[in-house]
Amino acid sequence: MKLQFGRRDFSDFVCDVFQSAALSATKWLRRGGAALLIHCIVPFGVAGLYPQQAPPANTRYTQLDCAQLDQLLAPIALYPDSLVAQILVAATYPSQVVEAHRFLERNSYLP
Repeated sequence: MKLQFGRRDFSDFVCDVFQSAALSATKWLRRGGAALLIHCIVPFGVAGLYPQQAPPANTRYTQLDCAQLDQLLAPIALYPDSLVAQILVAATYPSQVVEAHRFLERNSYLP
């Protein structure tokens, strides 16, 4: 059996090959462009974007024993948990507590 290709069949084959190669090249160019943009937006040294300070070398942490913990926590041990939560937030952000107090003084007519 002899395969015969006409001129039209061969030219269609060549056009299909070039068309698929062009699509493949376009696909690779798009992927490469996307990768390049990602590397431009997110640099390789991402760790340098958020510098953190190292703790001081002379800091020494001591573990408290049970008696010291009891002495430290005894003043607030009998308060309700909701009140302790508010106290801890107030201790964390004392400047906002002062601002809230000033707001209440300025706007004492509000309910």
